[in-house]
Amino acid sequence: MLMGVIRVRKPIHKRAKTWLTAILLINLLALFSVWVFPQAEEKRKGEIAFKVRGSSFYEGKPKTKFLIYYDFPYDQLSFLKRDSIYAASFDISVVFYDTAGEQVGGDIWRDQVTAANFEETKSSSMRFASYVEFRILSGLYRMEVKLEDLSSARSGQIQKDVLVRSFGQSDLEVSDPIFLHFFSDTLRIPNPSAEYYGATRIGVRFEIYSSSGVDSFPLETSLVDSRGKVWNRGVVMLKDRPKQTKTVVFSVDTLPPDSYSFVITLADTTRARWPFLVRVPFFLDAEQYLERVDAMQYIASKDELRKLKESASKERITAYREFWKKKDPTPSTERNEAEEEYFGRVNYANQHFGGLTPGWKTDRGMVYILYGRPDDIEKHPFEIDQPSSEVWYYYSSGLEFLFVDEHNLGKYELKRWGRR
Repeated sequence: MLMGVIRVRKPIHKRAKTWLTAILLINLLALFSVWVFPQAEEKRKGEIAFKVRGSSFYEGKPKTKFLIYYDFPYDQLSFLKRDSIYAASFDISVVFYDTAGEQVGGDIWRDQVTAANFEETKSSSMRFASYVEFRILSGLYRMEVKLEDLSSARSGQIQKDVLVRSFGQSDLEVSDPIFLHFFSDTLRIPNPSAEYYGATRIGVRFEIYSSSGVDSFPLETSLVDSRGKVWNRGVVMLKDRPKQTKTVVFSVDTLPPDSYSFVITLADTTRARWPFLVRVPFFLDAEQYLERVDAMQYIASKDELRKLKESASKERITAYREFWKKKDPTPSTERNEAEEEYFGRVNYANQHFGGLTPGWKTDRGMVYILYGRPDDIEKHPFEIDQPSSEVWYYYSSGLEFLFVDEHNLGKYELKRWGRR
């Protein structure tokens, strides 16, 4: 059975640190935020897929505290068994370049991820989250972040433009935000993408810096859609303190799919505007629903698929939830880890093995969805006397799969599989 939970841990910065539980670190991350830069271009290189964002916070002059936080699925790293646990070590490096292309800062951190069992090491729904921080002068920079798995030497790289903000020019200023996923009242996970798909609640957390001299004053919050319509207006009362941390929670299950902004207003003046996306739940869109059901063909019987596809629009979500409830490893909780794990692998397959054909429909996609990321991949690029090929090894189960690109068009077909 596919299983998984999200875990958040505190980083190791050149020395060992005590691991925090998920909830404790989430509370710590409440002090941090996500900076959204509309024109930033994000490029991914290499094989490891991860997400990263930067946030500016006031900590006195002349430099700004800039935090970079990142997350990735467990299945992106190679784990080794150590005593009763599994562990994977990696390096995370960050380099800043100014507008002239000159390097102005950078550092490298070594960290590790631990998993309780082998199943967790293959999970695409369990995510490791951590952060690093810099003190740097305000300005526009090109930030280059590289994540390298020390066991396999695989890596991933992201480059993006970031704005390091300056503070201290006004009697009331707001830090960058952090958008939160709500899995329950006590489990809140930072959402660096600021995209919500079928969510019911969203949280936004931020810092406020004040020197107004007023005992207390109201700060208005609202959601504004792409047409300027205002939703979920509310008021946050602030006290005269140098720094305050606030979290605003609002319902989004009644919002139509659109691009929105979370807006903070004081005395009819907009102090902050942060974009996020709400996407339509798949079961309300016939095309999305059928595509999702089709992708379940590797674990659903023909009768189950037929029942799901033939369900009336009002019965889709009930039929869908009944199917996944049978596979839920923790039915007493709100989350269904089996469903998250399965579609985490589907999404990965679509991103890495797709082309004219969706990635989940390819042979490599099918194997990845059923077995997770292989322990090792032996690649044989194109040669004159033979086509390109890959051999995937799963050491724990003794399985190996041979994929061959017969016509060197990027279409790898499964030619042989079995136990070693």
